[in-house]
Parts: sequence; structure tokens; C-alpha cells
Amino acid sequence: MADIWYDESNENTLVTNENLHQDTQRIMDEQDQGIEIISAALKRTKQIGEAIGQEVDDQNHLLNDITRKVDKTNDRIVNGTTRIENVSSKATTGGLWITIIILFVVIVVLLILL
Repeated sequence: MADIWYDESNENTLVTNENLHQDTQRIMDEQDQGIEIISAALKRTKQIGEAIGQEVDDQNHLLNDITRKVDKTNDRIVNGTTRIENVSSKATTGGLWITIIILFVVIVVLLILL
């Protein structure tokens, strides 16, 4: 003989073990469906996270390449600037000596002619 009782919230509803088992099974099936949906969402989130991580790694490699090239270019600019400063300094000093020699020659010629 099956256990029979009434639902407390509704005295007219007859509850049997079979009804309870069916209700429990239905609830468990709904929970399983919910878990499957959550599992699929988590798998997709994991895939997106991995793709983002890979993209970040790729961007870091590109940034490292750019940084290396910028550093190399900066070194070349510093070396070029130093060379220009050296040439400019030598040219200025040499130019002054040439000017002094020319003026000296002009003075000597003027002294001889006068």
C-alpha cells in the first residue's frame, strides 16, 4: 500500500510517493538543464578569456618590437646629434682661424701698400 497524504497548502490535493518522485525528478531535470546552460556559458567564457590572453600576448610582442626599434632609433639620433655638435664645433673654430688669417693677410697687404 502506497503512502498517501494531503498537501498542507491545499487540503484537496492528494500526494503520493509516485507524485513526489515525479516532482523531484522534474525539479532535478530542470536543475540539470540550468547546469548545462551555465556550463556552456562558462566554456564560452573560458574560450573568450583564452582568446583575449592570446591577443594580449601578441600585442605585448608587438609593443616589445616597437620599443626595441624606438630605442635603436633614439640611440642613432643621439649619435647623430653628437657628431653634428662635433662637426659644428670644429667648423666654428676652423672658420674663426680662417677669418683671422685672412684679416691678418689683408692688414699686411694694406700696410705694405700704404
